[in-house]
Amino acid sequence: MAADRQIRATEIQFPNRWTVGWPAAQLIIGDDVLTARSLAMPRRIPAFSVSKDAVGDIAVDHHVRVYLPMLHWHWWIQVTFEQAATNFAGVTVMLPRRTKAIDELRARGYSVTDRTDRAGSGPA
Repeated sequence: MAADRQIRATEIQFPNRWTVGWPAAQLIIGDDVLTARSLAMPRRIPAFSVSKDAVGDIAVDHHVRVYLPMLHWHWWIQVTFEQAATNFAGVTVMLPRRTKAIDELRARGYSVTDRTDRAGSGPA
């Protein structure tokens, strides 16, 4: 049984309409439980947890966020928990492009669907 993997997310959007950004957003990947929490305001934003059996399918999509007026952009990985049977439904986690979180989810047996397998989408 491996130790839980704590990953700093770029942004987590909670179902209660709170959005927490880096460095306070944290996704914890365990063998049996996923947890999304805020390190900055733990009393105002409770941690959301879901068991592996209840999480359902995890959707992964790559996209670019463009920042203006100085034109620059970043590739992000968007992880969405749409079918979770608990309060985890609607949680969206934005991760940096180079993170190993998706591989970690697959290695621990979570069902991950990569939406970027379509032709012409996602990073090359």
